[in-house]
Amino acid sequence: MSVRSLIFGLLMTALAVTLVYGLKYNVQRLQSTRDHLRAAVADERSRIDSLQAQWSFLSRPERLAELAGRFTVLTPANPKQIVTWDGLPERRAVEAAPAPMQAVLPDTQLGPRALHTTYRARFASEAE
Repeated sequence: MSVRSLIFGLLMTALAVTLVYGLKYNVQRLQSTRDHLRAAVADERSRIDSLQAQWSFLSRPERLAELAGRFTVLTPANPKQIVTWDGLPERRAVEAAPAPMQAVLPDTQLGPRALHTTYRARFASEAE
């Protein structure tokens, strides 16, 4: 076996070992990230379950009826308050919106003082 073959084999072995070590490190990092995400998902699911239980407790009909009686003056709907579409009054016509203002683009050849004078003259003539 020649020295070149031996050196090439050692270099290839060192490269393979380095690549495998890097791959192993990446896999461990990804597994750690996965474990953290799984723990976060489990925590969120636990919070969701807790919130759903609280919502169920707080939205019990008897509790809502008691709170409505204590804090509002609401009463059940009277059948006379319910109407059909035909019983509703006609909708009034909506007035048209005023015409939008037109943009005045400045002339880039004029200086700032001339632009001010131009705008002033333009708006003064529109106001009259």
